[in-house]
Amino acid sequence: MIYVLASTGWKNGGTNPAAITGGAALLPVGYEPEEVTAFEIGSRNTFLGGRAKLNITAFLYDHEHLQYIFEDPIPYGGGTNTISELEEKGIETEFSFQISESWRLDGMLSWQDGEVESDDTAMDIIDFREFLGPGVGYFTDGGIGLKFGLSNTSKGQRAPKNARSARANRHYQHAYLGRHG
Repeated sequence: MIYVLASTGWKNGGTNPAAITGGAALLPVGYEPEEVTAFEIGSRNTFLGGRAKLNITAFLYDHEHLQYIFEDPIPYGGGTNTISELEEKGIETEFSFQISESWRLDGMLSWQDGEVESDDTAMDIIDFREFLGPGVGYFTDGGIGLKFGLSNTSKGQRAPKNARSARANRHYQHAYLGRHG
């Protein structure tokens, strides 16, 4: 089966209580509704009497106000923020093959390219965690100051470009416990 899909979707906006009560430094009081326009083309295939499957999808997503969990420099001051404009495109494949009654092989491979097309302020929490040590913690002046320093305007690709996995399963009958795999 070959398919083509064009769709739109949205998620409500809202408010951040920590920003309203003054418990956050950079977190906005409100955030916009998220909107996405999605285009996909793909193929779903079954072979060998249903023992083998291969699915391929190419996609393009155009996001406006993509919502994400925002880490504020003030401890427990985080909430929801948005990335104004984001475009992602990619290809995903997945397969499964029932080799025998007891053996099955599954896998996937994907490529993704995404780019933030707007200037948005955010902090990479992974960067912050790399600097943690004596005198620099979540609740210390040094840690809070570091979070402010790492909160910058970011533009560019942030998603992993490639992902892959493979798995082989063997199902067997256990004499006392029944069927397991």
